[in-house]
Amino acid sequence: MEIGTIFEIVKNSLLAVKWLNEPQDSFKYNFTLWADVEYLEDFFETHKADITGHFWQMNVEDAVFKVLSEAKEFEADIIEYAEKGDLHDIVFESLRGNKEQEFRRVHVKAYGVSADEKPAMLRMYAVKLGSSYIVTGGAIKLTKSMQERAHTTLELVKLKIVSQYLKENGIDDDSDYGYIEIENK
Repeated sequence: MEIGTIFEIVKNSLLAVKWLNEPQDSFKYNFTLWADVEYLEDFFETHKADITGHFWQMNVEDAVFKVLSEAKEFEADIIEYAEKGDLHDIVFESLRGNKEQEFRRVHVKAYGVSADEKPAMLRMYAVKLGSSYIVTGGAIKLTKSMQERAHTTLELVKLKIVSQYLKENGIDDDSDYGYIEIENK
């Protein structure tokens, strides 16, 4: 995977990577997929064993409706909190708990908002840099560990690529963004 550019979604708060192999920036691309019924049906047919298993216990149709309902509120929440400059600890949290807080480029995740008793399926992944967040991707999380499925393992790879890119370009804080090209939406 190769970074094409980085877009500013909400000034001084939320950015998103545009990967060369994806048609939109990671933020917009994931929410586009999560609103696409045909994509979701195909995804859940492919991962049917995960959704019909012990934890989720749902059919493809219910899984599609769960994601459709989660996605709208999840996107609105991220934008709302980004505009308030309040993403830290309310929306995003460290992937590895507080152990990473001393590092400059912290890998974080945000959970979707679930309307039922089950946890949310949607995740958004980002690199926290200073007080801003650079979205690297998102996933429909169906298993306990990210390493259990290729589509979530890919999200860990994206986080590492972006962290390495920032490190190689000397970007240690959000005040260093002037050293890389960021496009406005």
